[in-house]
Amino acid sequence: MKTKTFTRKGASFTYRIFFTVLCLLGLFPAEPAAANIFDDLSQEVSRAFDYLMPDAWQDENVRLALGGGALQVPDYEGSNDYKTQLFPMIDFRLGDAILFQTNQVKLVATDRPLRMGAIARLDLGRSQDANPAVAEINKVGTAIEVGGFAEGIVDNWVMQIELRQDILSGHKGLIAKATLGRLFELGERWRVIAAGRMNWANNRYTDSFFEITPAEAAASGYRPFNPGGGFKDIGAGVIGSYAASDRVTVQAGFGYQRLLGGASNSPIVTGPGSADQMTAGIAVRYTVWRTQE
Repeated sequence: MKTKTFTRKGASFTYRIFFTVLCLLGLFPAEPAAANIFDDLSQEVSRAFDYLMPDAWQDENVRLALGGGALQVPDYEGSNDYKTQLFPMIDFRLGDAILFQTNQVKLVATDRPLRMGAIARLDLGRSQDANPAVAEINKVGTAIEVGGFAEGIVDNWVMQIELRQDILSGHKGLIAKATLGRLFELGERWRVIAAGRMNWANNRYTDSFFEITPAEAAASGYRPFNPGGGFKDIGAGVIGSYAASDRVTVQAGFGYQRLLGGASNSPIVTGPGSADQMTAGIAVRYTVWRTQE
């Protein structure tokens, strides 16, 4: 497994995050051309947030928290090369109805018996510069995925279901995610969650990330390949959270993902890549504003 270091200038990265917030909140026209702004960032960063910011276990009294951290992620989904990516963290709640985290916004319709509502989520796509293995494969633009969700904790069992469709002409696909985990509270300061997850994707999604068209085959040397839709991956992760003080929390996570079906058989996976994918990261959160219990 090869590793390389990857960083971004703060101003440029902050601009991309700010633009993303505007798109998700509907304050900026999310035209297809806007996707080009994000093409040089990695889809793996948006997916890796799942391992550091699980919605279901966050303190609901926190209204605004800021922070940042570092992730070790594959160059692209299916890659065997890894990079280190710095990232910001933003956690904002407007009452109990609007929940914003760095790469997604949730509008809560009800919280009984489960929290359910609408979701808008950012997928950063894949650049041809992500790795030489995909240099001759068409890029995948940034997607804004919208759909619905249901999640909750019952007797420390955590469950989450999401169904999201791209509306920004990125991967143009539909993806469903199911997660089941267990929350462990180890004293007053430590919390750990272990969870398993599975993702399903339709043809449009898998074609965007794993298909090799005849033109791409001629340019890259790969064989033509059509992955088809179906269960895309299965995985598990462990996340730990330590409350260093009333305002500072340190979070660390590790996740393993196994690509399935057509995704695992794509030439960009079976050749230079790997169906076994890992993600690791650490982050620090500072609570700026919280309500009284």
